[in-house]
Amino acid sequence: MGLLEPAIAIIVSLGFLIALLYKRVNLGITLNVTALLLALLALDWAAIPLIIWQTTT
Repeated sequence: MGLLEPAIAIIVSLGFLIALLYKRVNLGITLNVTALLLALLALDWAAIPLIIWQTTT
C-alpha cells in the first residue's frame, strides 16, 4: 500500500489539479505534475525501484 489509501490519493490529486487549473498553470505542466503526485501518493515507495527495474528491462 502506498503513502495514502488510493481513494484519498485520487481526491488529493484531483484537488491539486483543480487548484493548478484555477491558477492558470500551463495544461501540460499541470497534467504531468498531477500524474506524478498521484503516483507518489498511491505507490509503495519501497516498491518504486523494483517497478523502475521491471519497466526498463
